[in-house]
Amino acid sequence: MTATLEVRRAAGVEGLKRERVTVGMADMDGFMAGVEGATETEIGQALQESYDQSGDAIVRHGGRIMKYLGDAILFRFDDAAAAVRAAHEIVATGPFRAGANPHTMRFKVALATGDIVSGVFGHSSLRGEDMFGHAIHRAATELMREARQRPDRVAMDDDTAAAVR
Repeated sequence: MTATLEVRRAAGVEGLKRERVTVGMADMDGFMAGVEGATETEIGQALQESYDQSGDAIVRHGGRIMKYLGDAILFRFDDAAAAVRAAHEIVATGPFRAGANPHTMRFKVALATGDIVSGVFGHSSLRGEDMFGHAIHRAATELMREARQRPDRVAMDDDTAAAVR
């Protein structure tokens, strides 16, 4: 099912909201190498430290954390310029280490501005606030690949860049 079809079907569901926001995905570079040989407790401690530092940057700039996906964080902003400031602060955090492993882990961040559908989704046994849309997909895929290649580790789509000019 495509995201466009999902949006059309979701539009008729009570309580869902269509919004234009800037979404961000922060993902840890070097995570697999960085946790090799570490204990589960050490991995959890490193992840929590990274969540604390990056989350502080997101909240300080007016954003909202939507969910954690392993070593990645999905977040949203109503203001694209604030999202860009937070993204640069996130990549400046760390580096993070798990136990005695010499490999370091650092965030890269991708930002995309566009329409999303937000609301409460899920099975009756686990429902939660979430968001869906093409902007999220752009941030998580093509822009994340670009962020990995950039020296500043931050990539953004044209709509986000235009909003901060």
